[in-house]
Amino acid sequence: MATALVAFACATTQAVATDSPISGCIGAAVSANGSQVVISAVGPAGQAAGLRQGDVVVSYNGARIADVREFERLVLDTPPGSAATLEVMRAGRPVMIDLRVTEVPTEDRA
Repeated sequence: MATALVAFACATTQAVATDSPISGCIGAAVSANGSQVVISAVGPAGQAAGLRQGDVVVSYNGARIADVREFERLVLDTPPGSAATLEVMRAGRPVMIDLRVTEVPTEDRA
């Protein structure tokens, strides 16, 4: 089983007003379990949105997820503050989760 961790599926974009980097986040880390992308850890923003550890990611904003890197790329292309819809499989049933891409807390920025 291949495992690749994406630290809280975070994105980096450029703030127009301050010209400083702003990181966006869906509040969950993901890993690869074979051909599946699985939520492996959930932070406060992910918990508030309804994400759970063990959720299998099916799509992000309607785009089917092929692998962890594809999911990461899609999140990277989503500006912080944007609404997003994540489809996951939970206990064998599809679940739609509406969330807002949030800014990573200052203390977590590298």
